[in-house]
Amino acid sequence: MMRSSDKRSVLPGSEWLLAALTAICVSAVLFWIDLSPRVESDFFFSPEDPQLQAAQEISRLFPSPELVVIRAAAPDIRSDEYAELVRRLTAELDTVTGVSGVTSIANEDERRSPVYSRLLLTPNDDATNIIVSGYDPDPADFVPRLEAVWELYESDDFSLDISGVPYVIELIRRNLLRDLVLFSSAAFLIFGTLVSLVYRNWRIVLGTISTCLTACAVTLFVTNLLDIKIGLLTANIAVIVFVLTLSHIVFMTSNWRRCCQELDDRQADPVSAAVRITLQASFWCMLTTLLGFLSLLIATARPLRELGIAGAIGTLTAIIVTYGLYPTFLRCIPQSGRQSARRFFGKTGSFLPEANGNRWLLAIAGVVLVAAVGLRQFNTDPSLLSYFAPGSELRDGLEVIDNDGG
Repeated sequence: MMRSSDKRSVLPGSEWLLAALTAICVSAVLFWIDLSPRVESDFFFSPEDPQLQAAQEISRLFPSPELVVIRAAAPDIRSDEYAELVRRLTAELDTVTGVSGVTSIANEDERRSPVYSRLLLTPNDDATNIIVSGYDPDPADFVPRLEAVWELYESDDFSLDISGVPYVIELIRRNLLRDLVLFSSAAFLIFGTLVSLVYRNWRIVLGTISTCLTACAVTLFVTNLLDIKIGLLTANIAVIVFVLTLSHIVFMTSNWRRCCQELDDRQADPVSAAVRITLQASFWCMLTTLLGFLSLLIATARPLRELGIAGAIGTLTAIIVTYGLYPTFLRCIPQSGRQSARRFFGKTGSFLPEANGNRWLLAIAGVVLVAAVGLRQFNTDPSLLSYFAPGSELRDGLEVIDNDGG
């Protein structure tokens, strides 16, 4: 029998109404908000950075197109077949929308000057370069048009590698979008499965997933209203908010479980008691996380500042949505479910063995010391290429072009 306090605080089927609200929020995000990451050539710099301002002034005085370098390799670059392929590829690239010019051995004599020799020939004499210049401001449109052309010509006997600022930006954007989908899906599946295994109650699982997804959706809406797009560091903001929300939920559920054990059916509502117990700790955890994100606002790099703003919004959203939605799911659990919680948690207790004084403290200290040995192996000044996975399309193109022409 449900207590009178529960009847006044929750309507039958409220969990489904809140789940429907979550579905509407998520659908609205997918429909109205552009989740494709935005990457620009100056994404590492602040608009107030003096070096960036100087570079922009030079670009304004001496405008120049963006360059894409295509390295065309073949067993015999002196053959007529190779020259014909380069000629046809050059002509085809020159017809692409956004291309202002194409330079290759098909339309320029590489022996005319050291400049052309340096640009078009490679040190190993097994390939030549094709220089594509263009003015298209959007690499997401420009690069696929180039790829559609050079993919038609690439073969085992005519190997093509491509690099350049527009191409690198587009590949980074694609990788960020892939990571956004991958990590968001992984967080949903992994944490959803763990919550199911630990609590064994479908209302708790539904409440956890609904609350976390709602917090993520609200965060994306607010950041979009503030014109903070998905970028280099904010690509995983949804996963960050998901985890922040989940932390509040875990502690609230744990306290609710304890209140179910300690309070009998005639005493106060265990959900209200759990909220009172958890709120103070949640607030201080939220505050420290919020200050950490706000500290990023003093950084000069724009991605760090955007991460600070988005993280601060997500931190506030996580605690507000958690305490606004999740208690309703707990109140929807019938009295039989609370009795099951008493029996299950009273029997199993914690999944971790009880700390046995100094034994566990020494074990943790030992793990920390072993891990500290790896600090000496940290590379504090990595090269640009080390940021990209070996064997990836992006790194291979950068390495090949860098070795040939810098």
